[in-house]
Amino acid sequence: MRQIGKQAGWFSACLSGIRSEDLTGRILILCAASCFFPFLLSVSVCFISFVFLLFQRCLLKKALIRKTLIPMYILFLLLLLVPLCRGRWLGLVAGGATVCITIFFLLCCNRMSNRLFETILPVCCLASYVSLLYAIGEKIVNGPAFRSTGGIYNANYYGTMLEFVMIICLYQIARKRAGRLFYIITIFSSVIGILLCDCQSAWLAVLGGTLLLLYLCGKRRFLWVVPVAVVVLLGCALFIPGVLPRLSMLPQNAATRFNIWYHAVLGFLENPLFGGGTLAFYYLGEMSGTRHIMHAHSIYLDAFLSYGLVGTGIWLYYIRGYIMHLYRRYRACRYPAPLVMGILGTVMVHGVTDHTTLWMQTGMLLAVLLSGAFAKREIVLDSKQKV
Repeated sequence: MRQIGKQAGWFSACLSGIRSEDLTGRILILCAASCFFPFLLSVSVCFISFVFLLFQRCLLKKALIRKTLIPMYILFLLLLLVPLCRGRWLGLVAGGATVCITIFFLLCCNRMSNRLFETILPVCCLASYVSLLYAIGEKIVNGPAFRSTGGIYNANYYGTMLEFVMIICLYQIARKRAGRLFYIITIFSSVIGILLCDCQSAWLAVLGGTLLLLYLCGKRRFLWVVPVAVVVLLGCALFIPGVLPRLSMLPQNAATRFNIWYHAVLGFLENPLFGGGTLAFYYLGEMSGTRHIMHAHSIYLDAFLSYGLVGTGIWLYYIRGYIMHLYRRYRACRYPAPLVMGILGTVMVHGVTDHTTLWMQTGMLLAVLLSGAFAKREIVLDSKQKV
């Protein structure tokens, strides 16, 4: 009964956090939660949320009118002009979506507060059950061989979303936040979700992100959990039928990846300066025999192939600045740097073999979570004004 009371108190605190936010804060909470909704509903909510933020004149001015963003605007032009000049209309749409998600990230960075971020984290965990139910329904309807998508269009994209959820849960448990039982249950439900979507790279990504998270949270005595988890996972895959069913296809999948990467390198050498625009590999595939493959299945190769040396250099310039800011924040107060670095760790590990953040739902959720590095402490000046 005491545990039930604690969970109810945690849930009430979550609702109180939502009610205490202004309309903009609630829109961001809804946007983060909607990333776990079925695709069409999710995209609709995200689009409306983005448009709403664009009409917040003060927020827009703070986020976008800065001299430090001049290289970013050059990058935006490249994302739009390169595919436009090549007549790659799908690449133009994808480039425009990348621009919108980046602007959304900048707006989130300027609006994010500690209280808002603390509310978004459990809401994301709650919303993950929507996609889990959808994934179970897909498995029932389409049969055991079907890789569930959780309503997120692609099984690997769903796996990425679950990686984020598991890192959030581990972070909340490591901080000894209220609702630890809920987060433990959510971790197990996310494991079920990864089994349903059979995203092999997700396991390695979660383990890599967990190592980084535990280290930065100062929980080094628990690092043994990761190698033990690897042994348990391999044991289950070898001795329990249905766990990691595609493990036997690993040599074939690796050969396919190497073939994709080979053609991606050749594509980069054709346009090394400015690249071929977003989704460049899709157009390259028509000539290389890898048709209908949207990207290079590597976040690192895809960056050079799509944006060239110039575009990738601009991305790296801002990524370096972001990492330095995150490091300074970690040294100053730690919160919430371990979580953000854990999320980045999963993206970097998963990014070796896939580019799952090149999608509306995964991209928008990643933007919200990464903006936590700029979360500000709210100081109440009076009943009407906050800083």
